[in-house]
Amino acid sequence: MEKKKIIIGVVVVVLVGLFVFELEISGKTIFDRLFKKQAESGGGGGVWEPIDLNEENFGNFLASINLVHELPEEGVILLSLYNFDIGERQFTKKYLLEKAKVSLVNGGGGDVDLEINIHSKYVSIIGQKGFCYGVQSAKNNGDVSFENKISSAGFLWKYKSMMKYKECFGF
Repeated sequence: MEKKKIIIGVVVVVLVGLFVFELEISGKTIFDRLFKKQAESGGGGGVWEPIDLNEENFGNFLASINLVHELPEEGVILLSLYNFDIGERQFTKKYLLEKAKVSLVNGGGGDVDLEINIHSKYVSIIGQKGFCYGVQSAKNNGDVSFENKISSAGFLWKYKSMMKYKECFGF
């Protein structure tokens, strides 16, 4: 009887250890595994909870999504919001996206790999439906542009770990 308890205890410890080790390898927390997918897919890995998103809190939202946390160490993306309030394109906010970091910038973003320009009207849509849904809607309506600032081969190699997000951007 005592041996049985020891064996069951060892099996439980080994299983828990394997589970924790697997999470360490993938870089995901239990919370991310179960719920965080909603931020990228609008419901692919969980139920999307609509949030009140605007230009003022958009940077905090960006900093919370897996996509930003999974950028390559040397990856730099400039995401700019614009509108046509004065009859021509006017940039309102620019965010520099780096691994696990989002910064509000004035002017250009310096040396970036990719520039993404998206109409600011999609910020609230992203809040209501999810990041990927908002970006895909903007792409379908011609309200988003992507400009690669490094060679295509260099970009694909550098961002190879991000290929799981290609559908999010409509590629």
